[in-house]
Amino acid sequence: MLSEIIADTPSLDPAVFNVFTESGNAGAPELVSSPDVDVISHTGGSGSGA
Repeated sequence: MLSEIIADTPSLDPAVFNVFTESGNAGAPELVSSPDVDVISHTGGSGSGA
């Protein structure tokens, strides 16, 4: 819901806020090794980041 609110805020550039979720480990290595990704921030417990 937060990402929908942010997407509907016309004063924000679309690249300001991005959400990436997955239940496996297929996309994460691509995300962290991409030269197009400047910052990765993890929100959650240490168990979910393991």
